[in-house]
Amino acid sequence: MQQFWHYLTLDYLWQGAIVTLQVAGAALIGSLVLGAILAEMRVSRVRPLRWLAATYVWIIRGTPMLLQLVFFYDALPQIGIIFPPVPTAIIAFTVNEAAFFAEIIRGGILAVDRNQILAADALGMSPWVTRRRIVFPLAIRAILPSLGNELINLIKSTSLASVISVSEITQRTQYLSSQSFEFFPVFIASGVIYLVLTSAVALVQLWLERRASLDRVRATKLPPTPPANPGARLTEAATVPSVNSHQPLVVIEGAKKSYGDRQILDGVDLKVARGEVIAIIGASGSGKSTLLRMINHLDTLDGGSILVGGRSVGYRDDGSPEASPARLARDRAQARIGMVFQHFNLFPHLSVLDNVRMAPIRVYGSAPQRATETALRLLDAVGLSEHVQKAPHQLSGGQQQRVAIARALATSPRLMLFDEPTSALDPELVGEVLGVMRRLADEGMTMLVVTHEIRFARDVADRVVFIADGQVVEEGPPGEVLGNPQEPRTQKFLQSLTGAVL
Repeated sequence: MQQFWHYLTLDYLWQGAIVTLQVAGAALIGSLVLGAILAEMRVSRVRPLRWLAATYVWIIRGTPMLLQLVFFYDALPQIGIIFPPVPTAIIAFTVNEAAFFAEIIRGGILAVDRNQILAADALGMSPWVTRRRIVFPLAIRAILPSLGNELINLIKSTSLASVISVSEITQRTQYLSSQSFEFFPVFIASGVIYLVLTSAVALVQLWLERRASLDRVRATKLPPTPPANPGARLTEAATVPSVNSHQPLVVIEGAKKSYGDRQILDGVDLKVARGEVIAIIGASGSGKSTLLRMINHLDTLDGGSILVGGRSVGYRDDGSPEASPARLARDRAQARIGMVFQHFNLFPHLSVLDNVRMAPIRVYGSAPQRATETALRLLDAVGLSEHVQKAPHQLSGGQQQRVAIARALATSPRLMLFDEPTSALDPELVGEVLGVMRRLADEGMTMLVVTHEIRFARDVADRVVFIADGQVVEEGPPGEVLGNPQEPRTQKFLQSLTGAVL
């Protein structure tokens, strides 16, 4: 025991631990940067970049670390590139670990729910803003355990650097044991030092995981707010832009969309006047949601055209799709289209307040204080002023959907798209969401609502559009389409809806 303690407290071994940390720390930073670049290349839409990154990963992961160390130490001097042992080890471990970190980071990126990216796209966020503010913060929660595990392996793998004369823990341990012939106490002391280093990494990993927990959303310092007024006008809080009322806001002509051999939309024509509320009804799979997504270019057209405010979103003047994701984001932002999804698609790592004020700040350049004040007014108007600092998962479904409506309104939209906003809610929560939508309709917001709520369509909509098999089968005032449908397919659909007493 005395011999073990002697070696455990020996400066010579702990100096080796410092060298180990220097190699592992520098390699960690380099491999994280290179790994992140490789991960982005692996998920890039540019095929040569994907192939280049995949080839790098394939070669590095498929060859031994020891061989790579020897290559950098012995082969590079043959072409006139000479580094001392420690920098050589750092370069070798950086190159090696980058391949593994790339796959870990790529896995985290792919694990992010696609609906989160759709929500960011609908808000007009650029690819960079979406990556930085949505994808990476969510991906880090998935990759932290694997990154911590790989860093621990990196610390232990630095023992291989002894073959190129790096005086780290293992080389010093071997030297001490060969000089004293006390193998057991020396190697046990060395193992304890490794355990201390790796345990420190595990503790940091645990701290980071707790910091990244969805239960720990960042609190925002709130400005002084006026007394709660849930009945305030939603459109006043959102400052809806003024537009020319003499032209239709939305013009859809011959819209077509198919997935493989399945025709989803087959020549849809529809015009939406400013201030009009249109309820779109139809069976599941008839193309209703697809039509909404194409208005905001969350899905592409196969044929026909869609104009919002006289402009096409996501298409050039010659009708070809906009190739640049940044320009597509700009088109969405300029179109001022708010969208509310069936499953809310709130950003789970942000508070309710940050969900609502994110797009005004990051997309439209609003001052944080002004965006915060607008968000607070909107949340107050939808009856959620007491929940602004909560995480989305701490709210009920109806409350989350009202947050989603406030988030869309914070961008000052001139058109609101609702994709079955109540279908994911329990029956007792439907009323609170429909109440907010009724208020929007009363305030003159132009709305396209995909819904199965027949009573809402009858009471609120100016026009009902029935879609079946990718075509507009029947449209007209609610009293006519819902009360006296002329088309057999409309009649059959309405009869199939339980409780649709017209």
